[in-house]
Amino acid sequence: MEIGRAFNHVEDNSLRGAGDVFFPMVIAVISCWGVSILFAYLLGIRLGMGLAGCWIAFMLDEMFRGSIFFIRFRSRKWTKKESDPILTNLQNPDKINLKTFSNMTFKGMADGQ
Repeated sequence: MEIGRAFNHVEDNSLRGAGDVFFPMVIAVISCWGVSILFAYLLGIRLGMGLAGCWIAFMLDEMFRGSIFFIRFRSRKWTKKESDPILTNLQNPDKINLKTFSNMTFKGMADGQ
């Protein structure tokens, strides 16, 4: 269980740290209902495994999410996001646009605080 959880958290937070937050959220909701709850019901209640079946379902959920996030991370689709000028410039260091950085304002600084 804990190996799956660690794998899930490393991959999930890698994607979120890179700015890809929508994909992990959608996968987490789908996995929670489609894997964790579904298999907890099937294993725990229908197959009569009880609490052990629920823990197996939780382990499957963590491994499923970690695997999907790993596939997403390896596909590098998260690098195609252009909404963050800093991330975009870090991915293309030879094309750094200093005008982008000079036009950036931070909340509070613009108000004189």
